[in-house]
Amino acid sequence: IKEDENGLYILHGEAGTGKTTYIRHLIKELKRNKKFVYVPSSLVNDITSPNFISFILENKNCVFIIEDCENLVVTKNNTRSSAVADMLNITDGILADALKIKFICTFNINEKNIDEALLRPGRCRMRYDFGKLKKEKAIKAADKLGLKVPNKDISLAELFAGENKFVEEKRKIGF
Repeated sequence: IKEDENGLYILHGEAGTGKTTYIRHLIKELKRNKKFVYVPSSLVNDITSPNFISFILENKNCVFIIEDCENLVVTKNNTRSSAVADMLNITDGILADALKIKFICTFNINEKNIDEALLRPGRCRMRYDFGKLKKEKAIKAADKLGLKVPNKDISLAELFAGENKFVEEKRKIGF
């Protein structure tokens, strides 16, 4: 996340695959140089309201985080929502040039469902699809961290869930 750059950073993938963990890591690594602001997804439709713009003006060159923003990024019936239009302007329009803000958006839906305009080069600075850890990597991570070794591809949430949360068991019913 460069100092003089505005834009949109998209993190997507199944729930529990590490999007929030990655954001925590990013905040920890950049906290001296960047200010991070969490925006509840319920406020997404208000990002260009006068009150929110005033707040943004006071926080230029900031990183705004919107988690679980499916309601923002999805196009329905080839119709762009006003929230998407606002996000386009605030990340790559005249307003973006003045504010130099960044937005990190996370969502759990398939990337095919999001508005293509958000993915345009120059606007979308980065997008990353978080997936499950392949069995081999999950085994290495579990071994290094002293966790129970998995027997299949798993998400980070499953890896850290604790004993037997991801192990498939076959039980007999009855006597």
